[in-house]
Amino acid sequence: MLVSFSVSNFRSFGEEQTLNMVASNKLTDHQGHLVAIGDTGKSLVRCATIYGANASGKSNLVRAMAGAQQAIIRPSRRRSSDFEPFAFCQTIKDAPTTFTFRFLQLDRVFEYGFDNRKGNVESEWLVVLDRNENEHIIF
Repeated sequence: MLVSFSVSNFRSFGEEQTLNMVASNKLTDHQGHLVAIGDTGKSLVRCATIYGANASGKSNLVRAMAGAQQAIIRPSRRRSSDFEPFAFCQTIKDAPTTFTFRFLQLDRVFEYGFDNRKGNVESEWLVVLDRNENEHIIF
């Protein structure tokens, strides 16, 4: 289950932007819509709605998630055109595009991410987070 997704230097996203699925502790209604994150006392919402003004990045967020997913599932079909960097700042444009997924699997939170530059993976990581959100590197 998705905990969060972050992207930077992709299309309309220069700085890192994050879709966070962690539920607020302020609302106690609809407990059936939540999934507990182990024994952390935190929960995830099962679904979310993305809304905003025209040209605010909704489609680019979906495109980033889909592009990163395809790069993971079918790395041989990865093309540099799938990873358009942010074009409005030369410093950011030269940096890699970064995708990071945090997900819940068997009551443990994992973080998987990779940096991509012109269709080539420059770095890749997988870590597991303990209850205190300390990272333990897998690779």
